[in-house]
Amino acid sequence: MNKSKSLPFISSICRASGRDVKKEGFVLALTLVLVLVTSLVSSGLVFAARNSLKTLQAWTDYDNTLLAAQAAIEKEKSRLHANFLDLADDISTWNRINWIEENSNYQTNAVLGTLLADTETPPVISLSYENAVVDIVVTNKGKQTYPDGTHYIDIVVTTEATYQGIKRKIEETFTYTLVASGVFDHCYFMNNFGWMSGVNIAFNGDLRSNYDFSWGTSKGALNGESFAADENTRTNAPPAWNQADYIAKTSDEARPFYYVDNSTNEAAEFLPGYNLDNAGTLYEGVAKLDMPYIGNIETFIEYAEENGGTITYGTNIIEAVTATNSLYTVLTGTLADPIVIDGPVVIRGDLIINGYYTGQGTIYAERNVHILSHVVATNPPVWNHPDTVANFGTTLTNNISKDFLGLCAKGNVVFGSVCEDESLVSSRYWDVDPYEISPSDDNIFPGTYDANGKFIFDGDYRAVFGKREDGSDRGLHQPTMSSADFMALGPEKKMSHLDAFIYNNHLTVGQLGGEINGGIICRDENMRPVKGIFGKPASGCSIDMNWDPRVSSKLDGEDYDFKPFLPKTLTTSKTINWREIAP
Repeated sequence: MNKSKSLPFISSICRASGRDVKKEGFVLALTLVLVLVTSLVSSGLVFAARNSLKTLQAWTDYDNTLLAAQAAIEKEKSRLHANFLDLADDISTWNRINWIEENSNYQTNAVLGTLLADTETPPVISLSYENAVVDIVVTNKGKQTYPDGTHYIDIVVTTEATYQGIKRKIEETFTYTLVASGVFDHCYFMNNFGWMSGVNIAFNGDLRSNYDFSWGTSKGALNGESFAADENTRTNAPPAWNQADYIAKTSDEARPFYYVDNSTNEAAEFLPGYNLDNAGTLYEGVAKLDMPYIGNIETFIEYAEENGGTITYGTNIIEAVTATNSLYTVLTGTLADPIVIDGPVVIRGDLIINGYYTGQGTIYAERNVHILSHVVATNPPVWNHPDTVANFGTTLTNNISKDFLGLCAKGNVVFGSVCEDESLVSSRYWDVDPYEISPSDDNIFPGTYDANGKFIFDGDYRAVFGKREDGSDRGLHQPTMSSADFMALGPEKKMSHLDAFIYNNHLTVGQLGGEINGGIICRDENMRPVKGIFGKPASGCSIDMNWDPRVSSKLDGEDYDFKPFLPKTLTTSKTINWREIAP
């Protein structure tokens, strides 16, 4: 009986177990299928991701190869510009174009990292493509001339970069152009230390120093802005004039307003004009300006001959350059018979000048420029204060053709009889820190080579160097003409009027008074302002210094037929065409 009761129970257990085994088998199969599908999907994703990474890397390498080619071009542009700046003592102003023409035809190749480091043991360059190999070809299209006589040259650089088996090749054409130097945007520019102490000058223009500027005066006026590469300190600083005072106190040679109708009408804007909003402002820590160096005089002779420069005085004519054996040239002009200047002219030795002139041009002296008392334009520019929008176009056109003179000395610019009487100026500023000069100055300035092969002047402007015509010792600030002959020309104790831009490699020294229409641009100065005699300054100050806006770099390249022939500077490169070509 017990046996028969147990059988249904066992049978039900067996049936139940059979159903569970079938279910578990189905779940296991489904799980395995899901695992397999997941594995396949994961493998596909991994494969796709790997291919994507490879594609991404390929595109990255492709881009980096282009970057390597472009980096090589930028390096060559930088190298060209740096090399001629390093050689600025020997390669001056327009002649830099000649140097680039002679030194921009070559080809080479290099590992990019080495090229960018530019040393024998280059440091690690933080670029992923520093090991790219670049082939470089540099050519130029030859020196060319714009209609206004300005030289320019187009350079073509082609680089082919190879990186990770990828090649890319690009070609860039850029141009170098000679432009008006920014140093001439100022009525007073010092390459070294600029100082104003106790002076009663009305500055109708901007001032700048590539070093410090020191103000110790509240006299006069600063109708412009003052810039210093280092500190621009003030004990006092002269005020700027408002519109009414500027109109009442300035002479015709003072620049017009920024807005020539004295309104805020932008149609009347004249960029080099007097901007009342910024007047009297002192800035410091500004960028230094490259002061073009008057180097080997032979290059300036080439320039003068190329432009057909002449000077006519009395019955004499100088065509481009005086005779090689000239020790000095004396130019004297009267109101009835002025000196006539046309273009650039080179004077061998010293230039001794006085009186009236007419025309437009610049005189380059191989040594010093000595101004006996005054240099006056017979037909100077006239700026209306105020002017109108309708009339200003005529004013500007008329002034472009008015008289202009640049006086540029490879040595010094000396006013009056200070070369025979040093008591006329401060003894404090005869000595400066030593500085590098051009080896081409070796016949006019004493210098010694330092351990780095640089030609150094010790900074003593009172040094004796060479002989005067009568065999006596010659100071750096003295003419080669004998003292007796020089004094017989009647130099005054000061320069009493100047209608010109003066520019030199070294020192401007002497007393000055009256009116200066143009600017004073030099490395160092030892000037003593005194009360003027030749015409009373319009402002009532000891000196009116009126900047001539016609030389402004802001007008360079505009449609003005004005050629001052002052020293120019070379622009940084400007890209005019870029393209990728087949490697």
